[in-house]
Amino acid sequence: METRLVQLFDPATDTSISRADQLWSRVADRIRQEIFTGKWKPGSRIVETRIAAEVGVAQSSVREALHQLGTEGLITRVPNVGAHVTQLTQAQVGQVYGLRAQLESYAVLLVGQKGDRRDFDLLDERLAACRRAVDDTPMEFMMRDLEFHLDLWRCTGNEFLISSLTRIVLPLFALETRDVVPLLSRNARVRNSQAHKEVVDHLRARRIAAARRGMVRMMEKFWEQTCGLSK
Repeated sequence: METRLVQLFDPATDTSISRADQLWSRVADRIRQEIFTGKWKPGSRIVETRIAAEVGVAQSSVREALHQLGTEGLITRVPNVGAHVTQLTQAQVGQVYGLRAQLESYAVLLVGQKGDRRDFDLLDERLAACRRAVDDTPMEFMMRDLEFHLDLWRCTGNEFLISSLTRIVLPLFALETRDVVPLLSRNARVRNSQAHKEVVDHLRARRIAAARRGMVRMMEKFWEQTCGLSK
């Protein structure tokens, strides 16, 4: 799921649907990609019948797909009104970052307490991919950054933490893909990559408290960065 999720930020990823697929899952992939890549704008109304006709599936498959996207925070349903693409205000983005700082700090604590070198090695692999992507397209860098965080959460082994972070972070990444990532300078990408590395280096050295502080600082800097670039 994690790898597929990251791939959907790439508009070149194939989301065509065939009858051999689990239809609702593929419909969910298609809508995710269209949200991530900006085809569906924040606040856009989602009409089940229109999507069903366009994609060529039963409305029940679309309804199930939208239910899944609702659990991920990408779709918001309003009783007697319908569904629309989640739209975050700047105040809400700040709230997300405040909560994300605490949850990701806790993720760092859990990974540090496990002390499993395989986790650290995996995170280092993701960091290496981030460094390689510094001179690549903004989208490629963002996708590698998302992979790092998804693997950090997965390494905790805490399914409730993973689902909570996924729900609040996916709409945030969708917003930043459209409004922030394309504006990041190379120096900003290098600083972002270095901030991740410092957290993992602290974890390897069993400096868990320092790793947690580093993660909180990282989130604070990302929030400042988002505020500055999304105005």
